[in-house]
Amino acid sequence: MATPLSGRYCSIRWDEHTISSLGTWEIVINVDSAEVAEFGSVWKKTLPMMQGWSGSVTGFFDTATSSQHQLTALLKNSLQANKIQDIRFYPESSVNEAGTTGMFFMPAYTSVCIGTTDAGAFISNVRVSADKGGLVSGSYDILGYGPIALFITTGEMFVFSSSSG
Repeated sequence: MATPLSGRYCSIRWDEHTISSLGTWEIVINVDSAEVAEFGSVWKKTLPMMQGWSGSVTGFFDTATSSQHQLTALLKNSLQANKIQDIRFYPESSVNEAGTTGMFFMPAYTSVCIGTTDAGAFISNVRVSADKGGLVSGSYDILGYGPIALFITTGEMFVFSSSSG
């Protein structure tokens, strides 16, 4: 049996910089559906429709590191509705023992990804919270714009899309 991945070594890179002081991230890939059963049918019939993805990121503010600048930049992108393209979600360490980049999810915006160049993500629903007995944290929801892809160290790529463009 292979060794499961530990969340300890997860990371997010944005424009080639690792965002520090993060504690959680999540990617959700979904497919809408439509029921097409006819009157008198006993069993539902469902067809897949539009695909999409979303996510979330949570971290804490640490003035001794660059995380405050990075998390503030996410807030700025949210307020200005800027599309982010080069954001990568690593489910393992971003650099493995061989010195190569591990697998990661990212918007499929490069020309090798089904020929699209406009995929990306928008930051929305920014929440900053504080507790007198805890840390000041920031939470950001991510709206996917176009397809998302999984890149693997071996050079493989899997684009979560049902079409070729």
